[in-house]
Amino acid sequence: MAVPPVRSHDAAKRPAAVVLALLLALALLAAGCEEVDQAAVPVGRPDDPISIASPSASTPAPTARIQSILPPEAPLSVPHASRVYFTSGGDLWQMPREGPPAPVVTGRDILAFGPSPDGEQVAVVFATQPEMNGNSTVGIMAADGSVVLELPDPAPAESQAPVRAIAWSPTGSAVAVARQDGSLTLVDIGGTVQFLAPPQPESLPDDLSWSPDGTMLAYRDPSLPGQASSLYVVSAATGERTQLVAGETDGAVLDLIWLPGRQAIAYVRSSPASIEGGGDVFVVPASGGPSQLLVSAGRFAPVAGVVNLAAAPDGRTLAMSVYIPGTDHPLFHGLWLLDTSTMDLTQVPTERGEAVTDLWWVDSRLVFRAVDESRLVHAGIYTGTEPFALYEVDPATLQVRERHRGP
Repeated sequence: MAVPPVRSHDAAKRPAAVVLALLLALALLAAGCEEVDQAAVPVGRPDDPISIASPSASTPAPTARIQSILPPEAPLSVPHASRVYFTSGGDLWQMPREGPPAPVVTGRDILAFGPSPDGEQVAVVFATQPEMNGNSTVGIMAADGSVVLELPDPAPAESQAPVRAIAWSPTGSAVAVARQDGSLTLVDIGGTVQFLAPPQPESLPDDLSWSPDGTMLAYRDPSLPGQASSLYVVSAATGERTQLVAGETDGAVLDLIWLPGRQAIAYVRSSPASIEGGGDVFVVPASGGPSQLLVSAGRFAPVAGVVNLAAAPDGRTLAMSVYIPGTDHPLFHGLWLLDTSTMDLTQVPTERGEAVTDLWWVDSRLVFRAVDESRLVHAGIYTGTEPFALYEVDPATLQVRERHRGP
């Protein structure tokens, strides 16, 4: 649940009234949208960068290796998020740049949440009738847990598909909403609702990621068990949709992130030599064209998979977690940072017996969640029941400090 990259301090700090109008429109939309062997791994020391230029037997043949990512197309003015939002059990918490974490929402059924660009507020969708698959309310919460606004949804449960994911635009001017009926909508600050994808069976958009300028939205669809997700981009202005990666023929898309300052999207693609839920990392132009290999999971082990991705706000570093198969559960195989200029990989120190499941960037620092590996069920996924800790790492020095330990 990475926060989309943001571009403008001014846009990120719009008056609260603008935000309230946005959420009001979202609620109105809900009311009327019924259509709607580890020794073989050259792991290396954290201070010993590993080049990914050497070929790997597990690398898919059809795509070309690239030596670097193109420089940013334009200078970025990125207001770094002031905090991260994370789940602890069934509750929503926040952790600021400095200081202890604190709960934001407790004791409620949270369907989805999406932080504002600057991290000072968070939009939360609450289920009010889960037994009917049902009704929801939409709220804006301040970081201190106070309610800025909460709007009950008047639509009957039978006519409203639950919200699956929401993502605040990096400009702060709109929010993208993905629902379980397959629809994908955009609500702007004026209250205008636009269908980017209509309700449709066998569709379930997920992993919404905005372009840095807020004009395009990338996502994968369908996010359904047993089906290969494809990668799409859609224009926020026109609704024109383009399929960039076809899951059925190219390999399922498992995770994605728009690279800040670049018209390109990094994504994890499954391969026969990957563990379940992981794969190799590729990049594809947002305008279309062939994908290019960034990191082969075979670089880490004969059978391995990159699972989670997170891009630094300046676009210079890509964080990724790697897993390998285990006897009764996946085994964590390292947290790595990719320098997108030199294409070198550097390993981040992690605690033995812990597995990384979530990645966020706050300012220029990486924050990650690590769970008790013996309790892990699925690679890179925190289910809400595992003991965990939050750590912060400075990519320049690789100094790691523990920030929080959960139940």
